[in-house]
Amino acid sequence: MKVKTIPDTITPFGGINFLIDAFRKFGINKLVNKQLGKRAPNASYSYADVFAAWWSIIFCGGDCAEDIQEHLKDTLCARP
Repeated sequence: MKVKTIPDTITPFGGINFLIDAFRKFGINKLVNKQLGKRAPNASYSYADVFAAWWSIIFCGGDCAEDIQEHLKDTLCARP
């Protein structure tokens, strides 16, 4: 068995960024926000952001929203 050391720059997000880009490119985010309406003025995220976050969890190997704490906490803390 070969053991390969991977650099710290590799994250569990893998290729998820292309899905998020496609989500915006095809206007799915605008459709979601249009259909679900506006959030409260003091909300810092939209309904489309919630869908994108959920898809990110699922496509990165999580089974439920609670997995974000267990699997992605360190990576998410490092991202702006």
